[in-house]
Amino acid sequence: MAKMTRRKKAIDPASLVLEESVLSACLDLLELRKVKAWRTNSGLAITSRGGAIRLAPAGTADIIGYYRCGVGRSRFLAVEVKRPVGGVVSREQIAFLTDVRDSGGIALVINRVDNLNAALDMLAVNPWVVFDDFWYSGRMQK
Repeated sequence: MAKMTRRKKAIDPASLVLEESVLSACLDLLELRKVKAWRTNSGLAITSRGGAIRLAPAGTADIIGYYRCGVGRSRFLAVEVKRPVGGVVSREQIAFLTDVRDSGGIALVINRVDNLNAALDMLAVNPWVVFDDFWYSGRMQK
């Protein structure tokens, strides 16, 4: 009797990358490029006593900080991080990023650290560049 073998599906390596890995790499890159930025958590945190502490409002970007544009001048920076495959930007996140961009800040959605590096390269040439599409090619909620 012939044994049937099952064909294995090809796995896209990018689908195995977690958002936390991209986030950590982005924070490392920002530090390396001397951009002042930090991780921001949103929602609620439950204390050991069972109480709740409100963190940043819903939709706040994963990374916030500022980008220096010369002596005494900076722009607010908001970076929403998504995994390379399957990351979806929520309505609240789109609203937050739109508000940042429309207020003169830098609003980015990043799913690969090299995209962030390319955006920083563009900012090094022109610190007032505006990223109309948030520099992201993934899906956004409608």
